[in-house]
Amino acid sequence: MSPSKKSERTQAGHGREKGPKGPAGSEGSVDGINAVEPEKSFIMRLPDELLAAIATFFNPPIPFELGHFVLPSKFTMEGRQELRALAATCRRFAKVLLPVLYRSLVFIDDKRRTKTVEFYQAKKVHEHVREIYWQPSYLYNDMSPIFLHAATNLTYLVLAFLPQSVPDDFIADDYAGLTTLRRSFTDALRNLKHLRALEIPFWESREDQDFHFGESILPSLKQMSIGDWQEWDAFEPDHNIDVVKWLIHPDIDLEDGLLEGWAERLGKRARVLQLAAHSGWGRTDLPAKLPDIIKDVSWYKHIATHPLESLVLHGFNPVTSHKAEWTGTLPQFLSSLQTRNLHTVTFLDVPSLRNKRRHLLNWDNVQHLKHVTTLQISLATSVDEGEAAAAAEDHDADFETDEVAEEGEMTLRISAKEIKSLLNVFPNLHHLLLANFHRCRRPHDQEEQEDSVHPFAEDTFQPAARDFIRTLDLYKSFKHLEQVVFRSAEAELGVRFRRERGPGTEQDEEGWHEELRRLY
Repeated sequence: MSPSKKSERTQAGHGREKGPKGPAGSEGSVDGINAVEPEKSFIMRLPDELLAAIATFFNPPIPFELGHFVLPSKFTMEGRQELRALAATCRRFAKVLLPVLYRSLVFIDDKRRTKTVEFYQAKKVHEHVREIYWQPSYLYNDMSPIFLHAATNLTYLVLAFLPQSVPDDFIADDYAGLTTLRRSFTDALRNLKHLRALEIPFWESREDQDFHFGESILPSLKQMSIGDWQEWDAFEPDHNIDVVKWLIHPDIDLEDGLLEGWAERLGKRARVLQLAAHSGWGRTDLPAKLPDIIKDVSWYKHIATHPLESLVLHGFNPVTSHKAEWTGTLPQFLSSLQTRNLHTVTFLDVPSLRNKRRHLLNWDNVQHLKHVTTLQISLATSVDEGEAAAAAEDHDADFETDEVAEEGEMTLRISAKEIKSLLNVFPNLHHLLLANFHRCRRPHDQEEQEDSVHPFAEDTFQPAARDFIRTLDLYKSFKHLEQVVFRSAEAELGVRFRRERGPGTEQDEEGWHEELRRLY
């Protein structure tokens, strides 16, 4: 018996796959569905669709996130190894698992471009590739994107040329001119007719002036992530891009035409819009000219019917501003978005900057967004998610110590009173999520978890969450509010407050049901 046959018997079901052949001639299937046969091992009884769904946990899709490129974690890399070993056990597993194993690929090129050359030669996997995260070598040349021509079924491409990772010694010579998309790259894009999402935040212009992001060249393109793009005419007026993510440079106010070009070309059809501040750059305020520019664009006269459904402000501070003249920028920008389709607003990775030199934002005179039903405010928990801005803006450590007690297991980062006026902008909320408003010092020792975690959750975290919600007076202020979720990534805990209605509640009173949950 050959080794491959022996492997199939011992690892994939204690024997050959038996059973009637279906229409396609596959063993163990009837009408295309895997038959349940008692003599098979449990895993071999599972249908192909369920096996593929389970395999996805070992090689999850690449998230479409602007400014926070997500590389495979150690778990994901180990998961890919497990999938590769499992796919080698039998023909059925190979057929089911190979599309999952090679759906998402990550290339971080060295000077020799070893990985991209290997992919170019592996013709059997080309058809399976759907998502690629590509960080080219800083020594980019016209041969670098040659592998893209082989990925004809590609749906999502991240071009992660990261300027901050280039050694200073190379910036003056080798790095010169690389913020322009080379013709070799745009020629490769012309072949990707199934491409739905494209992320190129650190490139500004294109070498081929005949190349356009639109239906004529990229007919399937719907999601676009960009940075400080210079040539807005590269986006056709009638493109189909409706998910727009923009990484905003801190000095963008000084550049002429960038805000206007973005608003006119990519703001018109945006159904999902995310504006992101690059973590560590120090700017936590929107460009000061943005509210006026939005009101001056050609499509603003139809703002009431604008397709915008979801707005995400990533890394911007809705509580305080570094400059007094910027305190009205964010409130005015939100106030201008009076579209009946906008239902969700998210403040993600909010840097909790607290010092005497910062100025409170004024939300009192903002026109309410009456159609927003879901609001999420999530504070940053690490340097990578926005806390570096504190150092960049001369964070006053003494002020935080004076204002917020640093004793005990939980420390308040931003108080309920500081966000109360912000919440009032959304009078018809149904769902509210508040995350990471406390620093938590929960014991993480595995041996102490059984004795320490539960008392911390019930005696410390849940009462703190309850007090925070009560201070906001949500019960009386928001008649349509159905639930509030208060959670902490550091504590790995969440409390869900759900409004109780119907039988059992008094006629003039409504109560809140509390549910404590572990997040992980």
